[in-house]
Amino acid sequence: MKVTDRPIHAAPKLFAAKIGFVFSVAIAVMWYTGAGAAAIAAASLLASFAALEAFAEICVGCWMYSLLQMLIRRGAVNPRPMAG
Repeated sequence: MKVTDRPIHAAPKLFAAKIGFVFSVAIAVMWYTGAGAAAIAAASLLASFAALEAFAEICVGCWMYSLLQMLIRRGAVNPRPMAG
């Protein structure tokens, strides 16, 4: 079985990884504060996104990054809302 290198842009993958980390922290907070059902629902969603990436090469976080970049270019989202 031959595996070939396929270059990808790092920014969408880094964005997806950061979203996954934030999601994981939120799941832990929900679990330890007694919101077990919400934590299980969020964990199921995170697991399904990870499965999509692993088995179908569909990166939901990358798709969100692309959508966010499009909205920024169109002026619908301010990338620096706190800037004066």
